[in-house]
Amino acid sequence: MKKQILTALAAGMIALTGAMSAHADTPKRMINVLVLSNDADPDSLPASNYASRTVVDELKEQMRPYGYNIMDVDTMMANLGWKELGNRISRRDKMELVLASCSDGVSKVCPRMVAFVETRVDVRRVGNTGAFAFLNMSGDIVDARNGTSRGKWRPVEDKFTTPYPCAHACVDRVVANNAYNVAAELGDSLRILLDDSLNALEPVPSYPSPQADGDLRTDYVITFRNFTFGETGAMLDIMETQFGGNAELGESVSRSKFWQQNYTSDLNNTELTSYLYQLMSDMGYTEEEFRMSVDGSDIEIAKLGLRR
Repeated sequence: MKKQILTALAAGMIALTGAMSAHADTPKRMINVLVLSNDADPDSLPASNYASRTVVDELKEQMRPYGYNIMDVDTMMANLGWKELGNRISRRDKMELVLASCSDGVSKVCPRMVAFVETRVDVRRVGNTGAFAFLNMSGDIVDARNGTSRGKWRPVEDKFTTPYPCAHACVDRVVANNAYNVAAELGDSLRILLDDSLNALEPVPSYPSPQADGDLRTDYVITFRNFTFGETGAMLDIMETQFGGNAELGESVSRSKFWQQNYTSDLNNTELTSYLYQLMSDMGYTEEEFRMSVDGSDIEIAKLGLRR
């Protein structure tokens, strides 16, 4: 039945992740990644730029199903009580933000990795009234724990049609209008280096091994509400591979973002709900961002509206 489940989920995941590569590993937890514009270069688009913010917002959504939580710089600064992070400050000064965010008391905004991004756009005229905006993004990834670089990620290059002339506001608009595709390409490139770096630095965490009590197994019905196909697929896979249970295709209701699943496990009700709470925490959810209700062998997990 697992093949049926993953086949059903695959179509939704492709639609959600767009051009992102389909060979991603199933995430075992959410990893915090801070994306910073390495924009001391005046030719690079700064972080405060509308296009930069729009691309990062898209990147958040596209990286989440792969286990990466893209950090919001503004939220991080608010937690730290910082008023402003200048556009053209040095890379070294920006790393001070990372060190401060990882100090005692504010660990919830501490990134595991920092991705520096330089974005340049070159507008070239074509004919009398048209032009192309050539986009080039490059940079590297830094280990937030010790400040060492993990290497450069593969540059992203693209081009978009634009009117001519096209100055700063025009470039902003053109890149922002193509933010989904730009974020998909950037996400692919970042994820390859992030996966390689984290696999080299850290063992993949595992959940406690469930202890079977003779041949007693419980049949559960687990309902997921308001989650994407990618999130639901990730949770089901972890429940099979890490919790020691067996998922069988349940009822899929036609309403959006609703999935109901039959699940057989050696775990009793208390153990399973405890593991599910741990899973939600590992995926980056706080207790205020989801609700879990239990009625015997029926368990429902609902993502609340305050989280996108």
